[in-house]
Amino acid sequence: MDAGKDGMKTIAVASMKGGSGKSTTALHLAAGLARAGRRALLIDLDPQANLTTWTQTPDPGQAPLEMLAGARPLAALVAATATPGLDFCPASDALIFAPEELARTRNPDGQLADRLRDFAAAAGGGAPAFVILDTPPGFGILTRNALAAAGSVIIPTGTHFLNMTGLVSFMENVRKVQEHLNPALKIGGILLTRVDRRTRHAGEVADMIREHYGRDVYRTEIRENVRLAESVSFGKTVFDYAPDSHGAEDYAALAREVTRREGGQA
Repeated sequence: MDAGKDGMKTIAVASMKGGSGKSTTALHLAAGLARAGRRALLIDLDPQANLTTWTQTPDPGQAPLEMLAGARPLAALVAATATPGLDFCPASDALIFAPEELARTRNPDGQLADRLRDFAAAAGGGAPAFVILDTPPGFGILTRNALAAAGSVIIPTGTHFLNMTGLVSFMENVRKVQEHLNPALKIGGILLTRVDRRTRHAGEVADMIREHYGRDVYRTEIRENVRLAESVSFGKTVFDYAPDSHGAEDYAALAREVTRREGGQA
């Protein structure tokens, strides 16, 4: 669901491999947008529920699965966070049953798009400017639902040669979604994460990705930063835990770049 009369811009954060900084990116992009004055809703779609743990949200039990299947409205799961302007919708391990549950619906890959459409209609002028979707690694039904609902996708990728293989595979799957599920889906950008240009290998891989994908790669790079990992154990964003760190600087820059690419001002 891209910006339309409801005003929401929906962005999926997705990748083929784990360990790419996907959830870290979803959280800090949403928080960075909110800190810049753009209301954001962050939705955790990963059965591992890392963001739900990170935000110290109580286990919602079956509610996320019921929401996806249409038995519960999205708004019933949304709550405010410690970051002003940032709301959150939690996940739980009940989402591992999404393939079976959604297979009973008429449009298994389109359920999240329907929930977001209903949410935006009910919110009216109070809808958030951005909806950020965190997804499980890979290309299962939860990721397909996110991509079918999104106007754009951000693809975090580490700077290791093996990450390039996963990136090629994921880009192929995005093209399939564009062809069969969501023709409006665009590549928001490939995001280089955990970048340490002090090492030759990381620099070479980053440069190869930039050379091959060109303007599809964000200018912003997320540098390797221990403060990002430390902030998790404190249930805080890096903006609150270490506001002067490279992590805070890089994700603030990403929020500005995403806003520009999505047609806003930054």
